[in-house]
Amino acid sequence: MEADLEQLLRRYNPWLWSKDTWPDSWALRMPEHFVPRLPVNWTGAFPANKVTLVIGPRQSGKSTFLWSELRDVGPDVVLVNCEEPLFRTWCRSPAEVLGQIAELAPRPRAMLFEEVQHLDEAGLFLKGLVDLRPGCPVLVTGSSSFHLTAKTRESLAGRAQRLRMLPFSLREMSFDLVDLPPAVRAYRQAERLQRMLIYGSYPEAWLSDDPSGVLASLLEGVIVKDASDLFRIDHPEAYRKLLKLMASQIGNLVNLAEWAALCGVSSKTVRRYASILEEAHVVSLLRPWVSGKRAELTGTPKVYFCDNGIRNAALARFHAHDRRNDLGALWENWAFAEIQKSIRPLLDGCGFWRTRSGAEVDFVVETGGRLLAVEVKAGVDHRRRVGRAARSFIEAIGPDLFVMLHAGERFERELLGCRIVWIGPAELASLLGR
Repeated sequence: MEADLEQLLRRYNPWLWSKDTWPDSWALRMPEHFVPRLPVNWTGAFPANKVTLVIGPRQSGKSTFLWSELRDVGPDVVLVNCEEPLFRTWCRSPAEVLGQIAELAPRPRAMLFEEVQHLDEAGLFLKGLVDLRPGCPVLVTGSSSFHLTAKTRESLAGRAQRLRMLPFSLREMSFDLVDLPPAVRAYRQAERLQRMLIYGSYPEAWLSDDPSGVLASLLEGVIVKDASDLFRIDHPEAYRKLLKLMASQIGNLVNLAEWAALCGVSSKTVRRYASILEEAHVVSLLRPWVSGKRAELTGTPKVYFCDNGIRNAALARFHAHDRRNDLGALWENWAFAEIQKSIRPLLDGCGFWRTRSGAEVDFVVETGGRLLAVEVKAGVDHRRRVGRAARSFIEAIGPDLFVMLHAGERFERELLGCRIVWIGPAELASLLGR
């Protein structure tokens, strides 16, 4: 092994040379206030001789989650940070990597490759590793903003489990409240929801005393700058303007021609920039849900942000609730983000329902062979009426459950054989988790 490679490995893996450093090294990688995570598709185990690929936006907690699960595995853990140029060169040969790792850790219990999207042939490298049967799990973090999914899907067919890590969900942020009296727990959850509506739930922002500053830095440094550096953003000002336009129109139908005119670029450019933002888990273009029973649906998507805090940072709008005129949009965007944190991308589906006559249901979720409709109402729905759109959807589709999300108490009724429940955000988070 070359001296400079050994020195770099020693810097990242001091416990391989001195095992008693593992507890302190592990602790340094964990935040002071750790929130247990529930990534989508997580089964609770890392299978040996397979890749566990954790994908999500930068700073969403991917590495922290993996390190939290490795506490009792060390010190027989090998860490490789693929942002390091020397490691990127080294990782061109799976056989060489395994051979030289064996010199340091003859029986590793886990290998962790962070930010693997920086490898030119990430999928082929990981395939080579698992085909050589290393005898331990191969753990990988990466950002899908760099097309990591496309790089690895074909190469890792049958060789990987994929977990998606997004910012905290309300369910995750309620784990520490389970032993409180119900009234106190509900009050604390309501407090946390109010903060999520304004500042979102990126870990660093959530745990910071200056969440608006953290979000502004995250938006500029990771989302805007990274995209400019790694993609060809020919019109950076148009890119920024598009981001603000999207932020001002959450929950609305996309109009590419209008956005292109306002940004001063072509519709093709706007479509490309929107795809980059979607790959980066900044926004999502929610497509219409089609059941095959009706052909009345428009094909135009709606735009949502994957985190309320990033949306508000794009507009520099962190005003208190009583000074806002967009609370309805914030509630709807929050509900969308919570749904995304619970559904399995390849197995479940989410869309909105809209007819030519204008009847519309906010979200339709397909999961586990069941159909869930969600209508979002900011504040308390005192009247508890089933509107025209909801009735039309129930008549035409017949969902398993129709949820009216509001800030009030639970209420239940039946209409045309469909169960309809009025529930609060905390119960929605629990329902989605089930």
